[in-house]
Amino acid sequence: MVVIVDASRTLEAFLSAEPSTAREAFDRLSPRIGRFVHECLRSVLASESDRDDAVASVLVRLWKYRSSFEFKGDGAWWAFVAKVARNCAYAQLGKPQAADIPAEYPDHEQRALDIAAVSASERESLYRVADEVWLKVPADRSRSERNHRLLAAQLFYLDGLKWDEVCSIIGTNQPVTRQMLDGWLSDHSVLLDAAYHALYWSNDRLTGYLLRPNMPLASVELDKLNSGDRSNITNLQDSDQSVRVIILRFRYGLISDKIAQMEPTIDRNDIESIIARAISTLPIPELVDELNRTFALNRAFDGLLTDAGLWKRLVFQYHASHELPHRQIFERTEPAATKAGYRLTLGMLNVWLSNGRLFNELGAYVSREVVYG
Repeated sequence: MVVIVDASRTLEAFLSAEPSTAREAFDRLSPRIGRFVHECLRSVLASESDRDDAVASVLVRLWKYRSSFEFKGDGAWWAFVAKVARNCAYAQLGKPQAADIPAEYPDHEQRALDIAAVSASERESLYRVADEVWLKVPADRSRSERNHRLLAAQLFYLDGLKWDEVCSIIGTNQPVTRQMLDGWLSDHSVLLDAAYHALYWSNDRLTGYLLRPNMPLASVELDKLNSGDRSNITNLQDSDQSVRVIILRFRYGLISDKIAQMEPTIDRNDIESIIARAISTLPIPELVDELNRTFALNRAFDGLLTDAGLWKRLVFQYHASHELPHRQIFERTEPAATKAGYRLTLGMLNVWLSNGRLFNELGAYVSREVVYG
């Protein structure tokens, strides 16, 4: 949790009027800025060397305009870096830039906070904070302890194993009694954790399922398909065009306009039709029915799927980890939320993300932990 606060302090130091302090902070920021720009421009500049050139240009511009900045939070900063990156890319491609660099930060609309700009350890800390805030996972519960309880809930509720079978499986290193198991299986945080893991589908997992539901494709197989290699990948019902559209849309989160630019030989109406068919077969809403059935006999389950924290955690993960457009996040969450009895609108989702509400909740929690922890 402290690393997030330290990141903000590094940004503030970079915006310092004292050159040596700013330079030292800029040197610490530059590697994460580089990673961020590479991710931002992956769909704009296909060549890695071109993206390297863009990174160099971005760093020069950020240093040049440093004195006109006013620190307004991490989210606004990374949204600003994204705009600078796009302008540099457009300059390389000979296209008009969005606008000259303003003295003020743009709104939070594009990225409140970009995980690509954060190191692996910081990313883990951020997700851990999100779990504590919205899934109610106790701060003092270790990762192994959490995984132990989550596995128990999955085996018992989702796989339908009997209590003694569950105790036998998870009690290999440390005996688990019926009383211990009963406590875990009625713990609201454990059940929220299990519901979240059932309803969250990563981009690769979802794309693999859409392309071959009976035996979902693994990431390495998606890599092969993305390069145009269908050898040794069997039982695909989709055409090459459909496969390409589904990968671009659901694995990489591209909007239809961008897909049409990258695949000019595919008719725009066909792109929309392929996407619509895929959306109609998303498996996530049906999992709500399964969760309702499996948890139905447990009183601790009452109100679980209408807990706002569950849906905030899902929305946050799709936004922060996969950087999906808001409408695509909505497509993955709203049908399931409706089945669960939770009202989630696109307007609510936009407020959570564009207005920085979710990040404000995390920031408030981190501040309390730092002050009182």
